[in-house]
Amino acid sequence: MLHFIRYVLPAYMGLAAIFVVSAIPSNKLPSPVIQLSDKFLHLFVYLILGILLRRAFAFSRNTKFQVHALELALISGILWGISDELHQWFVPGRLADLYDVLADAIGVALAQPIFNLLYRIRRNRSHTL
Repeated sequence: MLHFIRYVLPAYMGLAAIFVVSAIPSNKLPSPVIQLSDKFLHLFVYLILGILLRRAFAFSRNTKFQVHALELALISGILWGISDELHQWFVPGRLADLYDVLADAIGVALAQPIFNLLYRIRRNRSHTL
């Protein structure tokens, strides 16, 4: 159970957070404190999601998931971005946008080398202690 809480639950929480925010009608969304392009926000949110998904698959108890963690994180993250846009199509005042899917996919893809770097740093620190 601790393994699930540590590695899998954060990815599920990221997926759920995206779904919940996507379900908010546009007239109910709070005004952003900092004006950023929504594409940048999509990229950033999906970069975080990509790291969480990769971490969940890389540390899975299923060795096939571990071996294919990169591919699984990419595929599941991009599919979630597509489903998120389809979901927004049905939310009042929200639009499905192909460029949002592209920003989501770029975020998930950029997450993979960042995960590799963070993993190497963490592994090297534990070996030097």
